Amino acid sequence: MDKITNTRVLPAVPSAEMIGRMVENAFGVKEAVHVPRSTWYFYDWCQENGLDMVGWVRKIDEARPSNVEFSYFLWGCLWKLECSRYKQGLPCPPGSPPEGYADFLEKLESGVFTEMNKPLTKDED
Repeated sequence: MDKITNTRVLPAVPSAEMIGRMVENAFGVKEAVHVPRSTWYFYDWCQENGLDMVGWVRKIDEARPSNVEFSYFLWGCLWKLECSRYKQGLPCPPGSPPEGYADFLEKLESGVFTEMNKPLTKDED
Protein backbone atom coordinates (compact mmCIF):
# COMPACT_ATOMS: atom_id res chain seq x y z
CA MET A 1 0.00 0.00 0.00
CA ASP A 2 1.17 3.52 -0.72
CA LYS A 3 2.47 5.55 2.14
CA ILE A 4 -0.58 7.82 2.12
CA THR A 5 -0.61 7.78 5.92
CA ASN A 6 2.58 9.84 6.04
CA THR A 7 1.71 13.54 6.50
CA ARG A 8 4.53 14.53 4.16
CA VAL A 9 2.70 13.09 1.14
CA LEU A 10 -0.13 15.63 1.01
CA PRO A 11 0.46 18.99 -0.61
CA ALA A 12 1.17 21.85 1.76
CA VAL A 13 -1.92 24.03 1.83
CA PRO A 14 -1.32 26.24 4.88
CA SER A 15 -3.99 28.80 4.00
CA ALA A 16 -6.56 26.29 2.73
CA GLU A 17 -10.05 26.62 4.09
CA MET A 18 -11.05 23.25 5.54
CA ILE A 19 -14.68 22.35 4.83
CA GLY A 20 -16.60 19.59 6.60
CA ARG A 21 -19.17 17.25 5.08
CA MET A 22 -20.76 13.98 6.06
CA VAL A 23 -19.55 11.10 3.88
CA GLU A 24 -20.39 7.37 3.99
CA ASN A 25 -17.48 5.18 5.03
CA ALA A 26 -16.91 1.52 4.12
CA PHE A 27 -19.57 0.46 6.63
CA GLY A 28 -22.25 2.76 5.20
CA VAL A 29 -22.00 5.04 8.24
CA LYS A 30 -21.88 8.79 7.62
CA GLU A 31 -18.74 10.27 9.09
CA ALA A 32 -17.54 13.89 9.24
CA VAL A 33 -14.78 14.60 6.73
CA HIS A 34 -12.78 17.84 6.78
CA VAL A 35 -10.67 18.54 3.70
CA PRO A 36 -9.66 21.67 1.77
CA ARG A 37 -12.31 23.39 -0.35
CA SER A 38 -10.32 22.47 -3.49
CA THR A 39 -10.63 18.78 -2.62
CA TRP A 40 -14.43 19.04 -2.40
CA TYR A 41 -14.38 20.89 -5.71
CA PHE A 42 -12.66 17.88 -7.31
CA TYR A 43 -15.01 15.41 -5.56
CA ASP A 44 -18.06 17.35 -6.81
CA TRP A 45 -16.59 17.62 -10.31
CA CYS A 46 -16.16 13.84 -10.41
CA GLN A 47 -19.77 13.28 -9.38
CA GLU A 48 -21.04 15.82 -11.91
CA ASN A 49 -19.12 13.93 -14.60
CA GLY A 50 -20.80 10.61 -13.85
CA LEU A 51 -18.21 9.00 -11.57
CA ASP A 52 -19.55 6.95 -8.66
CA MET A 53 -17.76 8.74 -5.85
CA VAL A 54 -19.90 7.20 -3.11
CA GLY A 55 -18.94 3.70 -4.28
CA TRP A 56 -15.31 4.73 -4.79
CA VAL A 57 -15.05 6.20 -1.28
CA ARG A 58 -16.47 3.03 0.23
CA LYS A 59 -13.94 0.90 -1.70
CA ILE A 60 -10.91 2.99 -0.80
CA ASP A 61 -12.03 3.16 2.84
CA GLU A 62 -11.89 -0.64 2.99
CA ALA A 63 -8.11 -0.30 2.50
CA ARG A 64 -7.67 2.42 5.15
CA PRO A 65 -5.22 1.49 7.92
CA SER A 66 -6.94 1.40 11.31
CA ASN A 67 -4.63 4.07 12.71
CA VAL A 68 -5.47 6.66 10.02
CA GLU A 69 -8.48 8.94 10.32
CA PHE A 70 -11.09 8.89 7.58
CA SER A 71 -10.72 12.59 6.67
CA TYR A 72 -7.00 12.37 6.21
CA PHE A 73 -7.13 9.16 4.19
CA LEU A 74 -9.89 10.44 1.92
CA TRP A 75 -8.05 13.72 1.35
CA GLY A 76 -4.90 11.84 0.34
CA CYS A 77 -6.74 9.45 -1.96
CA LEU A 78 -8.67 12.24 -3.67
CA TRP A 79 -5.45 14.19 -4.20
CA LYS A 80 -3.73 11.12 -5.65
CA LEU A 81 -6.74 10.46 -7.88
CA GLU A 82 -6.74 14.00 -9.25
CA CYS A 83 -2.98 13.90 -9.85
CA SER A 84 -3.26 10.48 -11.51
CA ARG A 85 -6.07 11.63 -13.80
CA TYR A 86 -4.06 14.69 -14.80
CA LYS A 87 -0.96 12.59 -15.51
CA GLN A 88 -2.97 10.05 -17.55
CA GLY A 89 -4.51 12.79 -19.67
CA LEU A 90 -8.02 12.05 -18.40
CA PRO A 91 -10.54 14.86 -18.05
CA CYS A 92 -9.89 17.03 -14.99
CA PRO A 93 -11.55 20.09 -13.55
CA PRO A 94 -10.40 23.53 -14.66
CA GLY A 95 -7.37 24.79 -12.77
CA SER A 96 -5.33 21.61 -13.15
CA PRO A 97 -2.69 20.48 -12.45
CA PRO A 98 -3.57 20.02 -8.80
CA GLU A 99 -1.53 21.69 -6.11
CA GLY A 100 1.44 19.51 -5.20
CA TYR A 101 1.49 17.76 -8.58
CA ALA A 102 5.30 17.97 -8.83
CA ASP A 103 5.59 16.21 -5.44
CA PHE A 104 3.20 13.53 -6.68
CA LEU A 105 5.37 12.91 -9.76
CA GLU A 106 8.50 12.73 -7.61
CA LYS A 107 6.93 10.16 -5.27
CA LEU A 108 5.57 8.22 -8.25
CA GLU A 109 9.00 8.06 -9.84
CA SER A 110 10.66 7.01 -6.58
CA GLY A 111 8.14 4.21 -6.03
CA VAL A 112 6.41 5.70 -2.99
CA PHE A 113 3.16 6.01 -4.95
CA THR A 114 1.37 4.10 -7.65
CA GLU A 115 -1.25 5.78 -9.78
CA MET A 116 -4.86 5.61 -8.63
CA ASN A 117 -7.53 3.98 -10.76
CA LYS A 118 -10.46 6.09 -11.79
CA PRO A 119 -13.68 5.85 -9.79
CA LEU A 120 -16.35 3.62 -11.23
CA THR A 121 -19.00 5.08 -13.46
CA LYS A 122 -22.54 4.35 -12.44
CA ASP A 123 -22.66 1.69 -15.21
CA GLU A 124 -19.60 -0.27 -13.99
CA ASP A 125 -19.17 -2.62 -11.04
